[in-house]
Amino acid sequence: MIGVTYSTGTSEQYELVANQPLLMQIEAMETGIIIKVANLSTSITFIIFQIHSQRLTLTLSLTNTYNYESTVKGNNIGLIYRVATPGSAAMVYLNNTHNATVDVLLAAFTYTANDPIPGGCSLEFPQEEAPYLKLQYSHVLTTVDFQLANLGISKDCEDSVTKNSLEYDIYLYFLKQNELGAEEYFSSLIKLLSIDSIQKFGRKIHSLHHSEKTSLAFSSYPRKGAAYAVVVRDTTLKTSAAYVPILSYSCDVIEGSTNSCADIGDVVGTVVTFLIGLLGLFMCFFGHRFFKTEMFFVGFLAMLAVSLPLFELGTQLSNEDVIVTGILLGVLSGMIWILVWVCLGIPVVSLLLTGGVLGYLFASLIFFTPFGSLDSLRNGVSYSMVFMSIILFLTAFLLPLNKLVGNMQLSVKYMHWTYRNN
Repeated sequence: MIGVTYSTGTSEQYELVANQPLLMQIEAMETGIIIKVANLSTSITFIIFQIHSQRLTLTLSLTNTYNYESTVKGNNIGLIYRVATPGSAAMVYLNNTHNATVDVLLAAFTYTANDPIPGGCSLEFPQEEAPYLKLQYSHVLTTVDFQLANLGISKDCEDSVTKNSLEYDIYLYFLKQNELGAEEYFSSLIKLLSIDSIQKFGRKIHSLHHSEKTSLAFSSYPRKGAAYAVVVRDTTLKTSAAYVPILSYSCDVIEGSTNSCADIGDVVGTVVTFLIGLLGLFMCFFGHRFFKTEMFFVGFLAMLAVSLPLFELGTQLSNEDVIVTGILLGVLSGMIWILVWVCLGIPVVSLLLTGGVLGYLFASLIFFTPFGSLDSLRNGVSYSMVFMSIILFLTAFLLPLNKLVGNMQLSVKYMHWTYRNN
């Protein structure tokens, strides 16, 4: 990996070069390790020490007594060290309490008094200054939290100058599908350590004002790594600083653990989308010859598209149970839609759901692009209104083009195949 020093050994002290990542191994049960940065410029006022481990959690502390308020434990963690005497050395302490050697990535990034302090206005994390991110995930949703920053001159967090000066840019970087190796893990994190590298390799998805919520939700893609980074900007002084990035696979890379990546498979989903793809191909060429069959599958797909996200987000059912439940409801919905056609026999009414399902698919595709990350759509009401408007527009526009339902069913299989292979 370019620009990274590799070191092994059982020494209890490692010296870092400021702003230079260090890849190293920590021996089993090695504690009280000193991580030191020397030869600092007199303009440096604080340093963000950070450590990253793929498989096992480590403990980082500002003191050798490991006080609760000055200690953090995890896989992607960091602490802010305040330089008391200009030019003096800085050090933190590291513990590996596991009976196994751990590969880690260490870095120490320096900042001046004009730079904002990431997590400097921490209210929910144990530390008064918490420059790291917290992440929680399920197989559907990943939530990332961070603490508000403070100005480098340490203004009051409630001061109007602080509130009006700071803005936050949220970046996302995807790893390759099913790439769970350590080399890919560390090389990806290295791309999100410095501000310039974050802006080069990361995809900017949001910009937040100091007064907005610092909890963000993302879709989970198990076995597809996603790294998150936050850059805080002082819009007055035109300076910036980076939080400690965090990376997740939406599963546990340790084999045999609960929710292990090795145990994750989507056999049921693959079979269902394959069958829907075959039915879509059939409808492309023979749909109107079997009109009631077409009506059944339109009703089936409409309920499936609505029920799957609702059950995934609102229940604790497994992925397989959600799919099976959606299929059962889809069958019921298809039968009801046939009954509506038999009772009414109005062609326009029968085509409304067809256009609606295709509009739902098209709207989903649009919102998966950068359009869905627009700041104006972060409000739930705005998001829902635009989404529904796209569905209604296409429903009205495509009424005379009802045969496209077959193409839509076929595209469901294509979308599933594309996701699994990218």
